[in-house]
This record gives sequence, C-alpha cells and structure tokens, in this order.
Amino acid sequence: MASDSDALTIEPSRYFNSTAPGASARTSGTSQVPEAEVPVPLRTWSYNDDQALEGPWRQKTVISFDGGGIRGYSSLLILRALMVEIRAAEIRLSDGLTTASSDYPWMSPKSQQRTAVEDQGDVNENLDDFLPCHYFDYMAGTSTGGLSAIMLGRMRLSVDNALKQYLEFGNEVFGKPRLWHERSWAWYPRAKYATRRVRGAFQQMIYRNLPGDHEPMTETRAKTEPFKYRGDRTRTLVFSFRFNRSGGIDHACMWRTYDKPRADHTQQPNDRPDFSPRPTERVDTFAPESSPTNSTPIWQVARATSAAPRFFECIKMPDGNKHVDGGLAVNNPSGATLREVIRLHGYPPSLFISLGTGKKGSSDINGGSVPREPDFRLRERNIDDVRRKQALMKYLELGKHWKDYAVDTEGPNNDWLIDTRTQNVDRCRFNVEGELWKVPLDDWRPKVSGHVTLKMIQAETDKYLAKRWVRQNLADMAGKLVEIRRRRALTERWEYFAVDTAT
Repeated sequence: MASDSDALTIEPSRYFNSTAPGASARTSGTSQVPEAEVPVPLRTWSYNDDQALEGPWRQKTVISFDGGGIRGYSSLLILRALMVEIRAAEIRLSDGLTTASSDYPWMSPKSQQRTAVEDQGDVNENLDDFLPCHYFDYMAGTSTGGLSAIMLGRMRLSVDNALKQYLEFGNEVFGKPRLWHERSWAWYPRAKYATRRVRGAFQQMIYRNLPGDHEPMTETRAKTEPFKYRGDRTRTLVFSFRFNRSGGIDHACMWRTYDKPRADHTQQPNDRPDFSPRPTERVDTFAPESSPTNSTPIWQVARATSAAPRFFECIKMPDGNKHVDGGLAVNNPSGATLREVIRLHGYPPSLFISLGTGKKGSSDINGGSVPREPDFRLRERNIDDVRRKQALMKYLELGKHWKDYAVDTEGPNNDWLIDTRTQNVDRCRFNVEGELWKVPLDDWRPKVSGHVTLKMIQAETDKYLAKRWVRQNLADMAGKLVEIRRRRALTERWEYFAVDTAT
C-alpha cells in the first residue's frame, strides 16, 4: 500500500484495476475469492488542498455555456460527445471494467459489478453513471447556457437528462406562446410567453430531478430550494442583467452557488474539512454584482439569467431589483468566468472548455461590422414622468438590438483565447459552424413536439462533430479530464466532492 510520501507519482490505474494491489486469495468452500487490499485515502494537505503545487485539486477545470435560446441544445450535444469520450477513456483505463465517474478505490463502486462486455450496448447508449459535475470544478453559463450550467452543476444531472429537460421545457413554453404579444403581427405590450408557464416549468424541473440531500424533494420545497450549495462540490455561476424601472439598465450580476472566500479559513462547525479557495487581492475588471444567493431559489435564478426581453417578462427579486437575460452583458461568459476563477484561487485553471451555440460568420453580422451595443446611458431627468418615458425608451431599444448583440459570442471569445494562451491554460472552444446560428432563439416546430427544430440542430451539430480536428480535440480534453479525476479519486477530498455518503 502506498504511503503519502510517494503517492503523487503513482499511476491512478494502479488502484482502479480489476485486481487491486496486494490482492490475496480467500478460500470459501471449494472456491477461491480474490481479496483486495483497499488503499487508505490520501489525507494530507499536500494531496487535498488547492494550494498544494503538485496536488490534483490545484488543477481546476472549467466549462462555460454561451447563451442562444434553443440553440443551447447544440452545446449539450457537444458535451455529450465529450462525455462519450470520457466514458471510453474510463473503461479503457479500468482494464475492461465499466466504472462510474464517482468511483474511488476504497469503496466498492456499484459499476464494478458488471463488465464492459456485460453492458450489452454501444458506449454511446448510457452516460447516466458519468456526470459532468465529477469532471469540472466550475460550470458557468448565460441565458439558456445558464440553465445548462444550473442543471449540470447545481442539480448534478447527467447530460442525457439535461437534454431531456430542453425537450420538456420547449414543449411546455416555446410550444405555447401567447396569441397577442410584443412580437406578434398585432402588437400588444406583453412578453411572448406567460410568466406563470415559465415559472411552472422551472419548478417542475427541480421537483422531478433534484434529489433532497436529507429528505425527499416535494413540490413545495422545489419552490424554495436555494441556489446556494455546498462549496466543496462543483461550483455554478450564471449571469443576469439588473433592470431598474426608474434608472434603466444598471449592471451585470453574477449568481454564485458558493460564498466569496473568507479571510479566516477556520474549520467548519461540523468539522468538515475546509476546501474553500484562499482570498487574493486580484481585482476583477468585469466586477459583476455579488447577488444575494443565500436564500434565492434555484428557479428564480434560472428565470433571471434567461429572461430575454420581449420573449419573457423580467423577474423582480425580493430586494426590489429586476433582472433580464444575462446575454445582454456576457452572452459568452468564458472571459468573466476565467477572471472569477483566477480571483478566487490566485492562479488560472488547468483546463477550460467553452461551448458556443452557433458561429456566425463575420460577413453576416450587420454587413460585416460588430453588432452595435444598445445605448443604455441615456441622459437622466429629475422629473418622474420623464424617467418613466426614458425607461420605456431603453426597454424598446433593448428589444430592438438585443438579438444581434446577443449572438456576438466570438468577439468576447478573442479576449478569452488571449488570456488562456498567455497563462498556459489547456483550452478548447467548440462552436458549430454553418447554418445553426440562423435558428431563432425560440424556434419550436411543430409546436406539439419541436422535433423539426431539434432534428435540424442535431444535424448541424453532427456535421461539426464529424470533423477530424473536432474529434481529436474532444479526445484530448477527455483524456486530461479523466486523468485529473482519477488522481483526485485517490484522496480523501473526493468523497466530499463526488459522493453523497459524505453529506
């Protein structure tokens, strides 16, 4: 059995093989049953702390999701292709055993009861045992990308389940628009989709898919389950834009499932090890507002990040502020997320994947120019009536220019590419080329199922995934993520990060 002094140089496969190191035979009747020597988890600071230079937990991994309405379905399809590569790598490194992403060597994983041959199916068929939240420390998103981050990070769903939620949300919301609204031929001053329908869809998604940590989930609890979550697990951050009726658009907000780092890293009241990042003096130039996430329900944060003007009503929070779609500030959240991770830990992540929702050629953007940012800084007046008129003007201008502004995700991506390159971050940007960007944000044909829209998104994404360089990049990213996970699974901290037995 390895000691803490040399474990960092140990190949993870040594503890994940079908026969553990030091295995012996135990006689039972006439048969012999292999008895494995189960390794003790690595417990020292050098293996479990973010600041340990050679430790696996210092290697932070991040994934971000662009906004783009229903085109966010494409981002999840790309993620699914990545998870297929991850599953194949895990099987290959486990000597034929089909492992789950939560497995660790000193606890018998349920997946070790079957082999790859016994799975009776293609590796594409079942990804339920391989959760994205076990491979990424941070998940970030804006608009429908924010919904993806919430489902995969805060709710810890599988990618297949998240794809299923897109289908159910589309049927419940996009398939049932109001007859008269701001985007209909007969203009009427209200959003295209009813707020009660959107709210109900989010709450039902939480009720059906979010298990209670200590008690069963109920419909009542689904309405109040807070966005804030355990800081020792995958951290989720999404963006919205604050809207004030008297002053117009204010500024961007970042919703976090975790607290800001504390100055004093003392032991938690329940004696759980403190794995919070160390505070730094770095200043984030994006400086999003630290929103009050301690008690804000998941569904309200989901509404805030996805409240696209004219499609959905803005949401009013208990503090009196109103929020609209985060895509108005950061439709590509990769740059803001990178700065947040550096600000928290004092160093850049080891790996960063950015997922887009359709790449729009430069010649297609307003005749080749970058989309004009809405002018939110109209001159204020002191008279209340004038302020109300200004708010209406800003809202109308917001709706007019929102679509072109929101689909510009490659411009912000340039800064992210430069920053990650200069800081030696393993990074990859996946964004489908071709006709995907032309799919309307709320396209849902036919209204009863949306299968025409989803089939088109699937076809465009499949063409992109068939490219050799895309497949190679997915395989490279998968290999690095699997390596990090398997090193982490040797440490005590893995139970807190991945397994419910540590709650």
